[in-house]
Amino acid sequence: MLFRHSPRALALWIGATLAALIATHSASSDLARLHARARDAGREVEVVVAARDLPIGTTVKRADLRVRRHFERRLPPAAVRSPADAAGRVVSTPVLEGSIVTSRHVAPRERSGLDGAVPAGMRAVRIRPGDGLAPPPGAVVDVLVTFDPSVVPEGEAPTVTVVEGAVVLAADEATIDDGPGVVGVVLLVDVEAARRLAYATANGIVTLALAPPEQARPPRSRIRVRPAGDRPRGDPGPDRVSPHLL
Repeated sequence: MLFRHSPRALALWIGATLAALIATHSASSDLARLHARARDAGREVEVVVAARDLPIGTTVKRADLRVRRHFERRLPPAAVRSPADAAGRVVSTPVLEGSIVTSRHVAPRERSGLDGAVPAGMRAVRIRPGDGLAPPPGAVVDVLVTFDPSVVPEGEAPTVTVVEGAVVLAADEATIDDGPGVVGVVLLVDVEAARRLAYATANGIVTLALAPPEQARPPRSRIRVRPAGDRPRGDPGPDRVSPHLL
């Protein structure tokens, strides 16, 4: 035999055999690890990804989305599985092209403000009630303002209702600027009411009154603020406030 006459050839044969056995064992181990990782990652499922960058305020279209397959257990929380679940909704957190779209990236279809997404046409306004009332989120309140009687035109009440049936979004703790014992309350109001509230808080003392939940309604402003240069004859002028009811 060859090995009987060539010890070197025998050594080479043994080395090659050992190398083959080691390679086979290593490949088997790698394959086993891959199978284990696949089991840990779960099954492959369809998931929605952004076909382009989606900035805040974008109304998502079907063409903005693509469907890809990913391991289920490696998906981020609340990943969107179907384009129909995201199409038509508004982006509230930017999404980069190729990124998985989650329900946290888009605003709910029906927005109440309590879910962190302000409905279209509405505004979240923070006021500091003079009475320190801090209603819980979801409570319904009326907003009243009391002006200094000395600057209110004769015959007009110093206290008027600014907004009726506003929904409370949050009540936060006092800040350094607020002063001791002052609480900030965030209300959901329409654009016009937000301007009225700004005027009221700048010129009077604001008070909240809890209202029944069934009286929650789109806010309606109750104070008319005439722009400068648009004062009819007899108007008290810039040094007076005019709490005229609408």
